[in-house]
Amino acid sequence: MTTTTTATTTTTTPAAAAAAAIVVGLAGADDLAWSNARYADIDFLPSKAADLIAIARVDGVAAGLGRVVAVADGEGELGGMYVLDGFKGLGLARRIIAFLRDNSGCHTLYCLPFAELAALYQSMGFAPVANDAAVPAAVAAKHRWCNSHYGKPVLLLRSGNPTHPHHSHHSHPPHLPQPG
Repeated sequence: MTTTTTATTTTTTPAAAAAAAIVVGLAGADDLAWSNARYADIDFLPSKAADLIAIARVDGVAAGLGRVVAVADGEGELGGMYVLDGFKGLGLARRIIAFLRDNSGCHTLYCLPFAELAALYQSMGFAPVANDAAVPAAVAAKHRWCNSHYGKPVLLLRSGNPTHPHHSHHSHPPHLPQPG
């Protein structure tokens, strides 16, 4: 699935957002190096080829990205949201989140946003999780790591309905669509 609007500019005014051709789609295998270079620029963990990576393009130029990492059967961690300078204010993060949510095949998504992004994620259907023991071990461990690694608070949010508590460190990844 791709989301498209039409026109020709990449400035950050509301009128420009309506005028720019914005497309969000799955990253191809040749996009992994570019994605990981962007993540290295902002001190985010790199993606793996098995992750579901979405790239937003504005007038054909890669402008933002995000990913879903499989963490348990039917569950994933949505993260790595990044909009490049020069493309902020166009609503790309919201489009990337919606694309990943709608195309991940997961019934439950967790995310670990910086605290200042809480309103964005909550407006997209994510809610705070009070107890990280109720989430997959990989998500709980990453949440603890993020809060010790970054100099600002990282939240633990969830969207969807988990079907069972996570008492094991072993999980089966959901089927994530592969770029084609």
